[in-house]
Amino acid sequence: MEQVKLAAILRKALKGKPLAQVAVEAGISKSLLHDWVSAARKPSGKNMPQLKRLANYLGMSMDEILLGEPSQKTIIATTRFSRSPCCRTSTTERSSQLPDVQAIGETVKGYEASALFGIGAPAKTPKDIIQKLNAEINAVMTDPVVKKQLVELGGEPRIQTPEAFGAEIVAETEKWKKVVEFAGLKVE
Repeated sequence: MEQVKLAAILRKALKGKPLAQVAVEAGISKSLLHDWVSAARKPSGKNMPQLKRLANYLGMSMDEILLGEPSQKTIIATTRFSRSPCCRTSTTERSSQLPDVQAIGETVKGYEASALFGIGAPAKTPKDIIQKLNAEINAVMTDPVVKKQLVELGGEPRIQTPEAFGAEIVAETEKWKKVVEFAGLKVE
């Protein structure tokens, strides 16, 4: 996470409140809050509990604090229970969780920008091991408790073959490679 981005997000959320007051009210270290707001320090694993307390104090999710934007879970909850729903989802088809919200892909042919999560194995893993792993993972994905938890997190659980998942990774890599090249992006 970029320290400057976190500092900007926090300065905006704090709206000029005195840091000492915020630190006391949120139950976090004043010096740590000062370092985050001034971009002198980035969050680490050991100070994440304090960042979580600050997020709760500010009424923000950890996604909003760390990324500057809400997670899929936050967006879904807000859309379901708010009077100001989101305009569109960034997928080719409507989300089963938000069936009344139009997908951008419905009006912009080919538009799709969503996350892909899965489990992989080393390239030289024997096919029989891959098939066994795939069968077990797919069995877990059909478990009602697991499926419910994934949906609550904003996911759309899918059962796939290893070949289909591999093809999807190749397609996504090619798609985003074109975007990176077109934009002239470089790794810093």
